[in-house]
Amino acid sequence: MRDLSSRLREIVRRDHGGPAPQQARELTYVPETGGSMDSSLAAAALGGARVDADHGSYIVVDRVWDASDWHGRRMVGGYSLAADAPLALFDARAATGPGWGERVVFFDLETTGLSGGAGTLPFLAGCGWFEDGAFRVRQFFLSAPAGERAMLEALARTFDDATLLVTFNGRSFDVPLMEVRWAFHRTEAATDDLPHFDMLPSARRLWSRRELRDTPERASCTLASLERAVLGFHRLNDVPGFEIPARYFQFLRTGDAAVIDGVLEHNRYDLLSLAAVMSHALWLAGEGPDACR
Repeated sequence: MRDLSSRLREIVRRDHGGPAPQQARELTYVPETGGSMDSSLAAAALGGARVDADHGSYIVVDRVWDASDWHGRRMVGGYSLAADAPLALFDARAATGPGWGERVVFFDLETTGLSGGAGTLPFLAGCGWFEDGAFRVRQFFLSAPAGERAMLEALARTFDDATLLVTFNGRSFDVPLMEVRWAFHRTEAATDDLPHFDMLPSARRLWSRRELRDTPERASCTLASLERAVLGFHRLNDVPGFEIPARYFQFLRTGDAAVIDGVLEHNRYDLLSLAAVMSHALWLAGEGPDACR
């Protein structure tokens, strides 16, 4: 996917300075749905708002965890990133100067499949960041695939304010997929000049050799496993990842927001746990071996 993404971005750059083609055909496939879905009602049911833009509409949902809310063994405010956190120990490419921590945006996608490629649609893009100790999650949700370009433009504006993008396996999946989607809509990728830190490789270096309590086998380094073992947080009634594409297609057919509400909740906790795991890893790196023990 990386090679395809690079080729598409080069095509976009070559065309960027020339005259725009007239009446360019959009590349988004819009499947047939029940036709009676009211996205404003869906937005209200999801606790968000419908946004109408030049190139379509999408739903925005905001959630905030206060600094005094608990997430696992610590309060949310305790996970705020310190300005002098030693990120360069994990990834010198991401820690580009002392200002990398001014606006760290945590990013996670939910898609219609995990194989990637042109047929995979990112229908939910979640972004999270710390605000005065609190943690805010802003989610961009496609109530219909036709609104993808409008959602991508809104996501690009969020990335414009970021000094660092943080993902979990995003270097292999999330970011390349988004670059392909921006290229399909003939726009520059908002991630081109944005420093990016993928937490997964560092998590594997830190925790893949820890032994499970009841078995000598190596522990899993999935985000769900880390939030239980490292953060002490256990989800209740979480939507399994393999169900997520089917739930979105059911939502498109029926307009029933109840089938997708759990997917948004799953995405929100992924972002909060990603921020907490990164914060804990940076704390360990700063404190040294004694903290690790």
